[in-house]
Parts: sequence; C-alpha cells; structure tokens
Amino acid sequence: MKKTARQLQNEIEILELRELGQWASNPPSAVLEVTRELFPGEPKLEIDFNPDEPTDRFVVVNVKATGAIDAVLQRQELWHKRIRALEPRYFAQLRLYISEIQ
Repeated sequence: MKKTARQLQNEIEILELRELGQWASNPPSAVLEVTRELFPGEPKLEIDFNPDEPTDRFVVVNVKATGAIDAVLQRQELWHKRIRALEPRYFAQLRLYISEIQ
C-alpha cells in the first residue's frame, strides 16, 4: 500500500521528535559544560513546541543566573555563540530560558 504525503510527513515528524528527545535526554557534555560555566547550577532540558505551530518543536535549556542584567545578557549572547559552534545541527532547535536572575 502506497503512503500518502501526509502519512510520510507524520512519520518524519515522529522521527524528528524522537531524535530531538534523545538529544535532550542525553545532550553532549560540551553543551552542558558551557551552560554550567556561564550559568552555574544544573540546567534543565525539556522539549516544548510553538502553540501556533505544533510541529515546531525545540529543546528549552532552563537556567538560573546571578549578577547584573547587563552581565547576564552578555553571558546569554556568549552562550548562543559557543553553542552554535558546538552544535550547528541542533542550534536552531535550542532555546535558552533564564528563569531567574538573582
């Protein structure tokens, strides 16, 4: 039986979600090291999606930060640069969320 385009698309989305879930549950140690270096503490990773586009799934990297807002923003920018270099394949699917600034 030949599959429809929608069935094939659904299968691709399931495979992509499974791959993203595997990455989130076992991220490269270099990603965790950079994250911990810039935002001390244990980052929490979870998969989320855009409610306006449910097929747009991504990994949220939840961190807490300390220091002045300007310094936190500089570390956020540095995190993006360093993670892009480490994980070019997944970079577009990663979101840094700073849940608290002390």
